[in-house]
Order: sequence, then C-alpha cells, then structure tokens
Amino acid sequence: MRGRGFALALVVLVPVFAGCAGTGAGPSTENPIEPCGQLDTSFEPTTEHNPRLRFETTNGTMTIVVYGQQVPFTAGHVNRLAQQEDTWEDTRFHQVFPDEAVFGGDPRSSNDDRDAWGSGGYHFNTVDEHHQFLRHDEPGIVSLLSPQPNGAGSQFVITLSPSPSLDDRNPVFGKVVEGLDTARELSYTPTDDRNRPLYGAHLENVTWIDPPEPAAPPPELSAYGYDCTEVAEPGDTAEHLIAVRNTGPSILDGTMETSLDDVEGWGATITNAEQVVVSSGQTVVYGLNVTVPEDAETGTEKTFDVTFRGEESSTSLELTTRVGELGQPAVDQDKVHLRYIGVLEDGRAFDTTETIYVDEASLTWFKDPPAQPQAIPLSPSPETLNKTQPGDLIQRARLGETVVGFIAPEDAYGRQAYGENNLGGRLLVFQVQVTSAR
Repeated sequence: MRGRGFALALVVLVPVFAGCAGTGAGPSTENPIEPCGQLDTSFEPTTEHNPRLRFETTNGTMTIVVYGQQVPFTAGHVNRLAQQEDTWEDTRFHQVFPDEAVFGGDPRSSNDDRDAWGSGGYHFNTVDEHHQFLRHDEPGIVSLLSPQPNGAGSQFVITLSPSPSLDDRNPVFGKVVEGLDTARELSYTPTDDRNRPLYGAHLENVTWIDPPEPAAPPPELSAYGYDCTEVAEPGDTAEHLIAVRNTGPSILDGTMETSLDDVEGWGATITNAEQVVVSSGQTVVYGLNVTVPEDAETGTEKTFDVTFRGEESSTSLELTTRVGELGQPAVDQDKVHLRYIGVLEDGRAFDTTETIYVDEASLTWFKDPPAQPQAIPLSPSPETLNKTQPGDLIQRARLGETVVGFIAPEDAYGRQAYGENNLGGRLLVFQVQVTSAR
C-alpha cells in the first residue's frame, strides 16, 4: 500500500481590530456558539476496493467483503485469523438463532464438547476499532465478539436482521455480499436448548480473494469547528474544538506534521495532534489552543487558517480568537449553568445542552431531544456530578469562557467494562461554557 503523508499546518491571517468587544463581568456571561465548516455525511463504505473472504460451509458458500480501507487494524486481525489453520477452519457455527444471527469462530467448537463451545478464542491482544458508519443495521453484517472493551478475539457473528445492540461493542469488519441465504439456512439448523447445533453447521474452509483493480481513489478530507469564535483575555488561552474526517474511499496512510506560526506574541498548539485521520470514513477530534499576548488590546481578533493536508487532499477552517473580558471563575458550592457538548474521539456527540449541535455534522446519537441547560453544584459528588459531566473543566472555566478537555478512559468510565451507553474504554472530549454561577 502506498503511503500518503498527512500534515496539519496553521497559517495566521492579519489581525482584525473591531473596537471594544468585551463581554463584561458579572453573574451571567454568554458568548454565541458559532459552528463552521461541514463534515461530509454522505459516506458509504466501498466494497470494490476491499479484499474478500470465502467461507465454505456444510450449507454452502459465503463471500464476505472485509473493510480493510475502513477498519485496517481489525481487518489485519481478521487476516491473521483466516490464515491460522487451527483457528477458523474445521470449526462450527456454535450458536444459531433463526433469522436473527449465527455465531462462529471459536476454536473449541472443533470438538464435540458442546459445553465448551463459545468459551474460546479470547486470548488475543486487540484494540477494538469502532467505525461510526459501520453499524449492525441490516442483514449480513459481520463483526467480532468483544465481551469487554478491547476484548475481541476470534469469535464472530453474522447478523440476519438489524442488531443495534451490538453497535460500539462488536467491531464490524465486513459484510456478506454473496451467499446470505447460506447464513440464513445455517440459522435454522436444529439445536439444543441453548441454540447449539445438534449436527452440521461446519465452517470447513476459509480463503482470501484479492481486491480487484484499479486501486482505490485517494482520500478526501473535510473539517468542522464546533465553535469557531472564542473569547480570551490578554495572557490567557482560547480553546477550540474541531473535527476532521477522511471522506474518501481509501486509507490516509502516513504521518502528521504540525506547523505552528508564532506571530506578534500569539501562539497555538494542537491537542491530540498525534492522531492521524487514517481510515476511510473515520473522524478525529482535535483541540486548538490559541495563546493571547499579555499586551493584546480588547477587541482585537486574530484568525487562524487551520489546514489539514494529505498528499492528494486538504481541507481548511478559519478559527477566530477575540480579545475580550470574561467573568470570574465559579467558586466552591456555586451552582452553574452550562452550555456543553460531549463527543467521542470520532466526533459523535453523546451528551449536549445545545440544540445547535443536533445536526448531521455532529452525528448526535444519544440525546434526543438534547438536555436542557441545568444548574449543577460546582463541588462534584456521585449524586450531583456524574462522569458524563466535565467537573474539572467547570471548575477552571471563567464565566463566558469556552474550555475543551480530553478525558482518558481511566478518568471516565474505565477501560474494563462498556458501562452506560457503551462509553467504557472510550476517550471522551468536552467543550464547556459556563454562562452563570450563583
């Protein structure tokens, strides 16, 4: 596969002097939320540029397209499983549910001890790769069973009906494009009282079919800013939250370089800069932190042209920092009103107070309708501030200031269990604005 370099460059535009634009201090301070850019939501996973697997079973043959361009790490794991003779070949579809799903891939199902079927194949060290556009939304979706975050092994499931409960638990790696009737016939195999086949249902042989030529077209990039104008006081930092998506049909393979200009005392850094938009359809969230000079005048605006660049594709956003006055931070025991959004590392929102974010660009998926602005005691406690509400960000934000935080799994829902809304094992990203405190 030919590598395609990826660079992230910031170009500083000429400052704009717009007069005094201070927000003022006081018990209530609010700055408008102004999204910008657009994430292309028309993505469809391609089949013509991906390899295929042929499953030969006692009931017939199935051909599965493996989404190597969309989930390259999972596809690489599947490749290793398919090439190991003692993993998939000569095993059984060890559990079947008529017109719902068939389960296979357990090496222990190669023997006649039914009590052991479904208990093996979890000794692999994997990282679950969940793709926001690969869902269990139709018959024929193939995914790896993952009983806990990053716990996928060799067992897989082929769906025969929409199965949304598997989303963001089982990493999808493919789709049956030929022979779905074979899977459906397997689902009707006579079983015992635990849906384990009494006979037949063998996966006899597994072979790879190379993808057809020509090679996939180059990646295409698009970008979205959750709030593209932020306010900061002299000497402070304005924090922007942005998302970049590879909307093309092929992997963006290479490294990301960050070029940051420091003009007239202004500076900028990128949070999460080590993450590269890699696979087809993937989104990565970044933070842009702009440092305002100590001597900056109130009303000054500086716009950064943020360019995300691959070898054959690029996309840009203009992000503005305005020098203005902010209120004081909340203090212990204050109750604060928030405007916030919480997103996953792929840009999907799981919690928000703002209807402005409920659109195709942010791909809101949990809150419908979104939560209303709420008063939350500043001092965190299990009763008043759960882990989907960014307590540390609230405590450091000044009134009217927008702050961004990247919360590691161990500081949120942990790495060992999926938890509420499948947030376990996930990086959580928050953008928070405190609008009032009392």
